[in-house]
Amino acid sequence: MTDPANSPFASAHAFQSTNIAEVLALIETRRNLADALEGADWVQENAPEKLEVKRALWAEMEPLAAPETVLASSTSAIVPSLFTEGLAGRARCLTAHPINPPYLVPAVELVPAPWTSAETMGRAETVMRLRDERADLVNRLTALIRSS
Repeated sequence: MTDPANSPFASAHAFQSTNIAEVLALIETRRNLADALEGADWVQENAPEKLEVKRALWAEMEPLAAPETVLASSTSAIVPSLFTEGLAGRARCLTAHPINPPYLVPAVELVPAPWTSAETMGRAETVMRLRDERADLVNRLTALIRSS
């Protein structure tokens, strides 16, 4: 690979050079969803792009998570209002969809539902910027233009 700016490719090289054992050491498994959600500040759901699957998972997940936990979906095709509408804590729900490939394009599409609180959106922006200070936070229209 080559690039005059070099920054995206340096990022890709660093990603490819990651020690897999170090990454695997960070992964923990739990026996059930309640145990997995215990103590979580942020939940990133990556279920299949099927509305009924997401509705069922979010209906189970939302009451188990602490009230202050941000619940985010990586969906690229389903707006969050379609699977969070009936949830008691829906103000803390949104989509946080990384633009692919994330190691080359440090951008995250943050999509609120109509009821997502400003506090939740602020926390989401903070988390994404802490994750990568170069993160570009985009809205749905910008993401569609970038992916064209």
